[in-house]
Amino acid sequence: MFQLIALESTSDGDLSSIKMDWRQTIDTVIFSCKSIYSRRCLGYELTLITNSRLLFKIIFEDEIIKHELHLRSEIEWPPIYNRNLETLKVEFTCAKRERRPWMNLGHQITSGSDVNISGRLKIYREYRVIANEPLSNQVHLLIVQAKDHLQIVPIGRHVMVKEADINKNIQRPYTPVPPYLHDDDKPPNYTPNCLCLMIKKYPNGLLSRFLTALKVDQTLYLSNSMGSFVMGTYDRYSVIHMLAGGTGLTPMLSIIERAMARRSVSEINKFTQFQHKRREYVLREAIGESQWREVIIHILSQPKSTWTGKRGMVSEGLLNNLVGKSQPDACVFTCGPRNFMQIARTHISSEYPEYHILTAVYNECCGIHVDTVQTHMSDLIRFEKMNPVVFNVLQLALPCNNWVTKDGDS
Repeated sequence: MFQLIALESTSDGDLSSIKMDWRQTIDTVIFSCKSIYSRRCLGYELTLITNSRLLFKIIFEDEIIKHELHLRSEIEWPPIYNRNLETLKVEFTCAKRERRPWMNLGHQITSGSDVNISGRLKIYREYRVIANEPLSNQVHLLIVQAKDHLQIVPIGRHVMVKEADINKNIQRPYTPVPPYLHDDDKPPNYTPNCLCLMIKKYPNGLLSRFLTALKVDQTLYLSNSMGSFVMGTYDRYSVIHMLAGGTGLTPMLSIIERAMARRSVSEINKFTQFQHKRREYVLREAIGESQWREVIIHILSQPKSTWTGKRGMVSEGLLNNLVGKSQPDACVFTCGPRNFMQIARTHISSEYPEYHILTAVYNECCGIHVDTVQTHMSDLIRFEKMNPVVFNVLQLALPCNNWVTKDGDS
């Protein structure tokens, strides 16, 4: 393997000088972003202009850096990427059209940056359906792929989805989900340049009925990533509590995937999913009890008589039993319908007077998948008491969307 370019060092505050590092084999060329200590890349967008020109967009917390690569020779599309979920470093591997070593990469052009990332313009691209796998009669896993574009959506952020029909302007936010959390669960036809969406079909849904009915090779439009959630904010915590109401589970999946890859996470504790009935929860064994760091609890409010697990509605007493008292090394993520969120927030904040709430930042939803018209806000609240951060709470206000098992009712 050849390593032909050494890039200049970059100061922590000088994002515009970040370049794409590269190395090669006889058959491939591998690109990666040279990370800096205090500013890690959150996501990427990669666009094929021609087979010898690539446009990289590197997404940071508050800025997007653009680089256009004019390559020495042509490559094949699409690339394959490998993402280290602990360091967030990504490597893109492109096959060369001609099997020979390159004497140099070509040249790079820094084409500017987008500073106001929270208000960035939505750019829609056409995606083709690779697979539309029903998990039940209500929930589908939709796998899509763009022709000349690849994006790695930052953890906790979302994309806007709309129909391919230009006469219809119905759009909804959806959080991309990991295709699988265990190798045995890899969906059919999935490749790393795909995006996966979990779709709940609603009888009167204006978009969900269209999405769940899509056939292979049909098209739809997805936007670039939106939102402002930064998972790295929570890397200091070694214990993670999660509370999910209905399909509030969906935004949690990429957080679970990242946490399972981090060596510093000692426990994913009491992942609790609140549902009405057993047939309404989906949590594969691959992310369940087989993981030594993880405890999963299902709580049903309308169980059958054969249900032997926990039952009841979300309440302060129940949450106190599940989450317990504050810990300096613990954080709590909650996601669910509006009433669920109000009760969860009331419980967690009840131990602290108002002046102990350090910040309260309201941003556009970090990613939900709904088919009703509502105001979508995420409520990111940090509680501090005598300096150490006691709890972090990520709250997403959304209607109750129910997951369904492959096995149906029971």
